[in-house]
Amino acid sequence: RLAAMGVGETPLRLGEVEARIAGKAFAPGLIQTAAQEARAAVRPGTDLHASADYRRHLVAVLTERALSSAWTRAVVAAA
Repeated sequence: RLAAMGVGETPLRLGEVEARIAGKAFAPGLIQTAAQEARAAVRPGTDLHASADYRRHLVAVLTERALSSAWTRAVVAAA
């Protein structure tokens, strides 16, 4: 499951991104594509802590890190 916090009034589940990657084999561009789709899916506001652009950037970076880590764990567990 993918979710983002701090980009809206409540946590946001990224169901469309989840659906696009569900059941797919690892491919070099899959994680980057999912990260960019996650970035496009959020509509954060700007406040004194961070701009909307920075929050969208963080969604992409953290989505990429989370998916990379999950795939690594899955490969190790399968071995």
